[in-house]
Amino acid sequence: MDKIVYLIVSNNQNYKIGITTKKNLTKRLKTLQTGNSDKLEIVKTYQTNYASLIERTLHREFATKKINGEWFNLSISDVLTFEDKCRNIENNINILKDQNNDYIIKMLKI
Repeated sequence: MDKIVYLIVSNNQNYKIGITTKKNLTKRLKTLQTGNSDKLEIVKTYQTNYASLIERTLHREFATKKINGEWFNLSISDVLTFEDKCRNIENNINILKDQNNDYIIKMLKI
């Protein structure tokens, strides 16, 4: 389990939701920082085996707050509950997986 769902903030309070590996988290931040005039900072991370599914679910959940690409205008509450949201999504994935839900089984094989 070395995949990470991360939340990065810019100094203008826009947030990026993305995934990487635990090993490459710092490198990912540096890559995003290159060419970005805003100072970027990692504010939250969540380690999981289901990073892709969790990231996609969060992107859908925050679709109305989307600015551009994977950047969102999140509230303080959204930021503070980021890890809880990730955990809840992961728990739901595990429940559906244990029930042999066809959709989840298919998504986990992608």
